[in-house]
Amino acid sequence: MRCVSLESLPSDIHELKHLLLLYCDGCSKLTNFPEIERNIGKLEYLRLDRTTIKELPSSTELLQDLCVLDWENCKNFESLPNSFCNLSSLTSIIIGGYSKLGKLLEDLERMQCLENLSLKSVSCQLISLSGLSHSRLLYLDQCDLTPGLIKGDNRLKALEELSMRNCNIINEGEFFNKIFHIWSLKVLDLSGCNLKEGGTLVGISPLSNLRALDLSHYKTISQTPELPSSLRLLDAHGSIGTSLPPMHFLVNGLKSANQ
Repeated sequence: MRCVSLESLPSDIHELKHLLLLYCDGCSKLTNFPEIERNIGKLEYLRLDRTTIKELPSSTELLQDLCVLDWENCKNFESLPNSFCNLSSLTSIIIGGYSKLGKLLEDLERMQCLENLSLKSVSCQLISLSGLSHSRLLYLDQCDLTPGLIKGDNRLKALEELSMRNCNIINEGEFFNKIFHIWSLKVLDLSGCNLKEGGTLVGISPLSNLRALDLSHYKTISQTPELPSSLRLLDAHGSIGTSLPPMHFLVNGLKSANQ
């Protein structure tokens, strides 16, 4: 559905018993999502990109079949209701590009099925994400990151891919020390990061499952770190202040090649 004239959804939308997908992408005059009395059919995918909806009603917790919430580039979006954490089937939340977002969900640990969380270009203070013990994919591109975001007890035990493109990282040494204890990581994207403490990557070698590392356009690397022997793909093009070659290259037996 891409109707720029659409201003509201029907109040009896829950009567659509066989509805699986609801796309409202680009409905720029849509300002409200209706209160619902019960689950909307078998709704699994809800996409609200580029609408002007400010918030979802607490009754959305009735959407017990919902698997994916895709809600990007909505400038008026302010918050998700905490009742959203009751959605037991939700596997993916994709939100980003918000200038008015006040806070995120505080009870993420209740979302046991959540595998993919994408929070790109959000302006609010991010809370601890350590409750995401079942998540495999975490995207925090263009966000302000603090050490309290990730705890040091390795509760992100299922995390395989972490993206922090173009992030502003506060207290870098402490933050990366916690990242380098997520033993399950296979893909780490630090492209475009502008760090003040150039040696913050020195402790990366214990990530024994890491397969791909993106350092493209990474600024102020004061020294080349010892990389995990498991690494197979390294992208360091455009990096500043490092002896790594400015190109894509495959790493196979990196340590033996450097000897």
